[in-house]
Amino acid sequence: MARWVERAGSTGRYCGFSLWIFRACSRISRSRICRLAFLISVVAFGATILFFLGGFHATETRQEHVYSQELRLATGRPTQPRVNTASSHRNTSRTSSVELRRELGDAGNIGVFSLTKNNAQVGTTMRFSIVGANRNISQTLWNYLPEDANFKSGQFQSCSVVGSSGILRGSGCGKEIDRSQYVVRFNVAPVEGFEADVGSKTNFTTLNPSYVKYRLNGLKTQADRSQFGAILKQFIGSKLWLPAFGVSGYFRVMQLTAAAAFDSKMVQPLIGHPEHHHSVTNLWRKMAMRKRALPSTGMYFILSLFDVCDQINVFGFWPYETAINGSEVPYHYHNAAIGKKTIHDFDTEFQTLVNLYEQDIIKMHLGSCLEFS
Repeated sequence: MARWVERAGSTGRYCGFSLWIFRACSRISRSRICRLAFLISVVAFGATILFFLGGFHATETRQEHVYSQELRLATGRPTQPRVNTASSHRNTSRTSSVELRRELGDAGNIGVFSLTKNNAQVGTTMRFSIVGANRNISQTLWNYLPEDANFKSGQFQSCSVVGSSGILRGSGCGKEIDRSQYVVRFNVAPVEGFEADVGSKTNFTTLNPSYVKYRLNGLKTQADRSQFGAILKQFIGSKLWLPAFGVSGYFRVMQLTAAAAFDSKMVQPLIGHPEHHHSVTNLWRKMAMRKRALPSTGMYFILSLFDVCDQINVFGFWPYETAINGSEVPYHYHNAAIGKKTIHDFDTEFQTLVNLYEQDIIKMHLGSCLEFS
């Protein structure tokens, strides 16, 4: 915007200068020097106009390119630049990932993605990543922590990150999702009954504290915990990520959830490390150019996993009510929930995903997988 303002200001200065020359020359129109000066000013003014229009056209062309890119993405057609060899393809991806890794810094290292018995001790003071006063780690919470880090750099050749958008309905992407070494899902989104579209494999899922509070009654009764156990049966052997140090108002319910998950022996609860979340959030704000924006859980994990997975396949990330062909897209593939405004900027997140796709850091799957099976 500043550049356009500067250009517009330059245009105004040229226009004023030309007018001054014109008025001066009207008094001494026979002067060759004056006529030459007037001609130069007119040429300069014309060049400025052409430069301004050229910049505007370039911006308009880029916008058209972004829109056409989203159009091709939605229909499943690849848009990243073609390369001659597989090695150059990998080198491009690696360079971009290194730059992102550098931006994250030590606090964003995947080794401190979650709290462990080695990176946190009883009594360690933790700050909440979103809002809330500092709180010390209790002995009870510490008992639920794993011994060591759960992820390391370059751990998996391929990962599937599966969002919950209704665009997955009828996609037939289940086999493609399950083909990855590691499958990440969100907010215990169900897989039973939807295997053809979303797959059946789960290595990692998250759980929003509001889900526990409002849908599971905060796990206050045995009936609530039994219902929670029934949900976890779909994810036996996976890890369950809990943002206990996100918002202080949800801390107690998250600690109860960690205890219930730990006792179930079906999943391994992981407590997100608030400092890691801070680091990724700062990176997201730089990418999105939003000073106070908070990444959604999905965006947070995509930016966290690029150091863990050589290839990240993204499914079910579509924030719009209609598909590119005009068909209606449900908010979720698994229920009739209606989308509502949140603290997250999904338009900006989607554009960020497109940018990551262009850099070959992620692979986006927004169309049907059936035509490629």
